[in-house]
Amino acid sequence: MLKSINDSNLPVRSPDENTKITQVFSDADAEMSFVKIECSGDHGISSNRSGDRIYYVLEGSGEVYFDNDWHSVKPGDCAYIRKGRSCSIRGKLKGLIINSPPFNPKSD
Repeated sequence: MLKSINDSNLPVRSPDENTKITQVFSDADAEMSFVKIECSGDHGISSNRSGDRIYYVLEGSGEVYFDNDWHSVKPGDCAYIRKGRSCSIRGKLKGLIINSPPFNPKSD
């Protein structure tokens, strides 16, 4: 399967006014999901209850919250958040989020 992260037909959701999330790939058999995130503010802290999460920064800069602290991020940085920990992202940036198992908004 091949998908472009610039495909205008991909599902998009905005959990708040500062965040746009585009669902690029999700497959229960693959046990993961892959989304593109565009953040221009504070996404707010949430509890990562369903599985592990990786944030990867493509453009811009900001901070990722995990392990009870904010960590500065820039293009090329990666943050790994284990299941059961609180996390967030803020700043003006574009990035990728990989969730395993696939992201479920009801468990975030």
